[in-house]
Amino acid sequence: MEKLTNKELELKGVIINKLRYGSTSYGLGGTVLIKFVLPNSLSSNYVLEQDELPNELPPTKLKNGDHVGIRNSKSKYGKDYEFKGIVYKIEKSEITISTDLNTYFPPLEHEFLTFSIDKLNPNDQETEKSVEESLEILKSIQNSRSTDNLYSAPAASFKPISKTLDQTQMDTVNSILATPDEASEIKGLPGTGKTTTMIELVLQLIKNGNKVLICSKSQVSLDSILDKLFEFKKECPSLNPTAIGQPSSIYSPRLSNYFLDNKILNDEYSYQVIRESRKEIDSLFYNLIFIKEEEKENAKNKINQLLEELVKTEKSFANQVLKDSNVILTSTKELSSPYLKDLKVDYIITDSSDSVYCIPVQNLTTFNHQTINSKNITTLTKNYRNNHIISLMNSSSNNSTGDKNNDQPPLTMIDTSGCDMEENQDVPNDEECISNEGEVTIIQKHLENLIKSGVDQKDIGIITLSNCQIKLLKLKLSSQYPDVEVGTPKQFEGREIEIIFISTVRSNNSPHKIRNLEEINRMVQFSITRSKKQCIFIGNSDTFSLNPQLDLLIQHIRDNGLYKSVL
Repeated sequence: MEKLTNKELELKGVIINKLRYGSTSYGLGGTVLIKFVLPNSLSSNYVLEQDELPNELPPTKLKNGDHVGIRNSKSKYGKDYEFKGIVYKIEKSEITISTDLNTYFPPLEHEFLTFSIDKLNPNDQETEKSVEESLEILKSIQNSRSTDNLYSAPAASFKPISKTLDQTQMDTVNSILATPDEASEIKGLPGTGKTTTMIELVLQLIKNGNKVLICSKSQVSLDSILDKLFEFKKECPSLNPTAIGQPSSIYSPRLSNYFLDNKILNDEYSYQVIRESRKEIDSLFYNLIFIKEEEKENAKNKINQLLEELVKTEKSFANQVLKDSNVILTSTKELSSPYLKDLKVDYIITDSSDSVYCIPVQNLTTFNHQTINSKNITTLTKNYRNNHIISLMNSSSNNSTGDKNNDQPPLTMIDTSGCDMEENQDVPNDEECISNEGEVTIIQKHLENLIKSGVDQKDIGIITLSNCQIKLLKLKLSSQYPDVEVGTPKQFEGREIEIIFISTVRSNNSPHKIRNLEEINRMVQFSITRSKKQCIFIGNSDTFSLNPQLDLLIQHIRDNGLYKSVL
């Protein structure tokens, strides 16, 4: 990595290069929040390079919670960091880094410099420490139900809040409500209504006066759950959720007021107390650059003292917000938050990838039969998300019943074999930095037809593994189709899109030497489950014939979907 240039590292998605200092503020827990912005947002004289996206950060593998190092753009990757921190929030044209109280980053000294933000990989010791901290927090979360409530099962039936539940989903919710002292699990293929069932379960639990903690590895998935909960605010007026962390950019506008930080600052009293404290700290920080060197140590000690007092004040406000909430949502990266320590809840709900974090906790509702020895198991089979053929493709049996009335060809493959649409290596000898302009051209033509036929841009998504392909797609499409979403599979976790394009990128001549065909297969299988009506798969059938699963998929599309060759 050290041998690559900043431009090549940015193409790989492991750094964001040439950013300017934007502002400094303070987050909960005494953290310092330093914002970096695009150069052209501060200066109208900045000239964009040909391959730079206007008013938008380049595609990146950075996400909320990642460890990063900030350095001068002229220095080498991995060296001479100004400071290290954690990604607090990424927005379209800016990124905010959270760091500790001891970070000294005076604005006037850095106003005209450009910076690179490097993704760091925490070592095994740091990862182990993070997991141990999360487990300790979960061990400290107390069960708030009395002994009488713990062993007295609710009534054998309930009145559903959602009007769309089928009988299996209602039976699932009823079974869990009737066995509060047992771990339960809900199994099912993507699109079979697991989240819908979970939402109903949460609503029923809080209607009965319970407090619920929901945990997920994916922030996007967590935000999707929060968004769906609010669809039932009228039916369940007691609903009072609080999410810990920062919302993903997809849901940010309508959900941000329900995150812990903003709930505290939206309260008039707590806002006034915190604002006055931060004004004093800001003033001391600003004056650091003007005072004598021998006086700086005393000034920094004063700042740290004020920050420690502010941390205590904020924690008391946070504890009150969480005490008043009946649904708390957190990602696994936020599990070690001190605000969760000694929290009292009645139920914990976790998705399949994170139940290992919840082993120490009793009265657990989970979706993972491999980790928890559950007696109460339900499997959902009816598919509500996907078109019928898409459902069959993702089912190991033929009991999945999708939307059979959809007249669109649900699975479409556009085969680029023999069409001189080979991949391009943007960084020599690096399989991660690959793009395919031919696939971009195909997508452009199909987008034009879809938009002309009345499809809303917001109902279209493009999924690809390659960071370079994301950048190329955005450069070619963003001016004409700004609302078409382009991203990696992680960006689409827990979500449903009407029409999905899959840009596989990989296409080369015989003998088709490609190392990550299995990863491409996983992306394709995942992407198919994100589409509700139509999935358009673009790739080279000759290249993919080397992978048995991809070869089977292509044959399935030939038999049941719509197969086209670019020839």
